[in-house]
Amino acid sequence: MVLGLHHGIPHSRQHLYQPYQLPDTVVIYAETIETLTSNQEDKKRFVIETLLHELGHYFGVSEEELRRVSQK
Repeated sequence: MVLGLHHGIPHSRQHLYQPYQLPDTVVIYAETIETLTSNQEDKKRFVIETLLHELGHYFGVSEEELRRVSQK
């Protein structure tokens, strides 16, 4: 289930002299998180974890690496 999505070019693949690009964005799917949680504390935890996960993608961390780290 997708809770968030990073749109843009990972920081590790950006170049100083590349043409202007729109700023990167992270979309958090609030309705999906709300269906998975029953209280405010769980919602906060899911939003924070999702945001950190998507920021990891911004810095060039692969999905496999992020899953491995989150399982520890």
